[in-house]
Amino acid sequence: MTLAAVLLGLAVLTGAAGPRLLRSRRLAGAPAGLSVLLWVALPVALAVAVLVAGAALVLPSFPAGVTVLELVRLCAGVVGGHPSQQVTLAAGAISAAASVGVVGRLAWCAAHVWWPAHRHARRHRQALELTARRVPSLGAYVVEADSPLAYCLPGSGGRVVLTSSALDALGDDELHAVLAHERAHLTQRHDKILAGVVLLARAFPFVPLFRAAQRELPRLVEMAADDVAASAHGRFAVASALVTLAGDDTARPASLAAATVAVRDRFDRLLSAEQTPTLPAAAYWLAGTLTVAAPVLISAALVAVGAYFHACPFVLYH
Repeated sequence: MTLAAVLLGLAVLTGAAGPRLLRSRRLAGAPAGLSVLLWVALPVALAVAVLVAGAALVLPSFPAGVTVLELVRLCAGVVGGHPSQQVTLAAGAISAAASVGVVGRLAWCAAHVWWPAHRHARRHRQALELTARRVPSLGAYVVEADSPLAYCLPGSGGRVVLTSSALDALGDDELHAVLAHERAHLTQRHDKILAGVVLLARAFPFVPLFRAAQRELPRLVEMAADDVAASAHGRFAVASALVTLAGDDTARPASLAAATVAVRDRFDRLLSAEQTPTLPAAAYWLAGTLTVAAPVLISAALVAVGAYFHACPFVLYH
């Protein structure tokens, strides 16, 4: 019970105070990749804390190895019995129902978030195979269109897509910077990150951390991809490509497009005289996130060990 209370308290604190911590002034200058890591780590730590707290309440409440029929008989037997037995079983039953509800809610929302996105991406890939021409020298698909556009399509190996207008408008350095930007999205699995935070925010919209992560991560993953492209082709090439591709505000077919999110902020950041601090300079914040996650991981290990020893008598003598 104490372990569960600590974990739930930690989850509440993380969910409420996490956005303020991650938006603090000292973290504002951290590398974008590290910021993405922190914005992902805290929601994951919160979700794990809640699930482990549920397990901590459920596991000690019921005898190890008990069947469903035996559990029903046990519950019937303690009705009118000792109050401590009634409280223990009631707490276990409520925790089990809550845990099932949390997992069920996640599963239901996953079906409504991921399946439509998967179906749309599959249809998009099929359309590309029919209408686009593949340019092996670029490792990209080119679609005839009047609007300059570049984006990536995750799944099945991933595809980088350019319009013919973008190919004509971009210089060589800008073109290779854009290609590096989109490949960074694919290799760093930014689509999975964004889908994960959308899932958590839709499943549990009352958690401030999940809502904040859904707002912040689209901008941060674009900055992280900018950094990858800038390291290979220069910050000015990436900034110039942003200006070229941001000139058209027509509807775009993918969320991970080169110039659709926070273009002004990214442009100013790329041309800023201030250099992005190295990873060791921001390691304090990574250590802070690990400090939040460590009790969760340790508690999970303790629950697993406790469950094993709880089940040992049943395993050995039955």
